[in-house]
Amino acid sequence: MPLRTEDGSKAGNMNSIDRAADARARAVASVIYGDRRPVKGEIVALMHFTSEQLGLRLIDARSRAFLKNEIHELMVTDEDKAAPGVEVKRISPFAFFEVTRGGVGIVSDEVRVSEGLVGVIAGYDLGHMPNHMNVIVKSGKLDPPAVNVGDVVIIKRPNI
Repeated sequence: MPLRTEDGSKAGNMNSIDRAADARARAVASVIYGDRRPVKGEIVALMHFTSEQLGLRLIDARSRAFLKNEIHELMVTDEDKAAPGVEVKRISPFAFFEVTRGGVGIVSDEVRVSEGLVGVIAGYDLGHMPNHMNVIVKSGKLDPPAVNVGDVVIIKRPNI
């Protein structure tokens, strides 16, 4: 099912994700969490896989610690309802990254690779822990972004 805007028209990019839901997530995060530094990392491996029926159940927690030297997996989804506690079927894992500067990532935080916005954190899956955590990024499209080994990853509080 294609991503739709609030008026029901077909959407095709991050700008058309349900803005009301994202605004609510940012509001909750800004009340609970104070100022924090961005998480930084570096892409260490690429993936080439897309599934429309995977069925990852995102954990209920809205925040996760990203510890220095840990490696985690980045996945995009185009499911506008992706959120903590929800099952996400449509995903494209695209990279593993190593955390070079630790911090805290929160649902609705921006995920950027080489300065380009990939999307916002929809939630987390711990199915491969303790090896790595899956970070699910709501991007408005299922196509993975063009990235390279060595690209810089930034997870940061959105500009409110």
